[in-house]
Amino acid sequence: MCSLKDKIELLWRFYQEHCAWERHQEAQRSSATNLVLVVAAAILSIMTINKSIDMTDLPLTIFLIVIGVFGAVLSMKHYERFARHQTLAGAYRAALDQEVPEAQILGIRSKAERCHTNNYRLVHKWRLHWLWIGLHAAVALTGVFLTVGILIGWFK
Repeated sequence: MCSLKDKIELLWRFYQEHCAWERHQEAQRSSATNLVLVVAAAILSIMTINKSIDMTDLPLTIFLIVIGVFGAVLSMKHYERFARHQTLAGAYRAALDQEVPEAQILGIRSKAERCHTNNYRLVHKWRLHWLWIGLHAAVALTGVFLTVGILIGWFK
């Protein structure tokens, strides 16, 4: 049988662990997005070295589509892992609130959330993961545009 102090310490450590994993997932998503954008920029630079876009660039445009789609899927997976740890951290936070009601953990959080929502009425509704996915989708759509353009002769 553990004491209340031990129980609170255990809950707090699990809470901290999941918060650390949330930060890790966001850092991984950021790194992956940076890599995709750097590779996409390199591909576009290579394509324009000869000052024309033609059939020889088709493998590069298809690769743009592939890395854009891969980046979007990877970003969605990182968000899923982030959300998992966020849910678990929330459960430990609720358990801490139940064990130490005088700390008013959930009440303080709720008040702060209302204040934040009031300060950022428009942008607080935007889901950040869709913006991350949008960057990858833009890479893929650039690849689609260039591929179609090559195939129907837009760049001649």
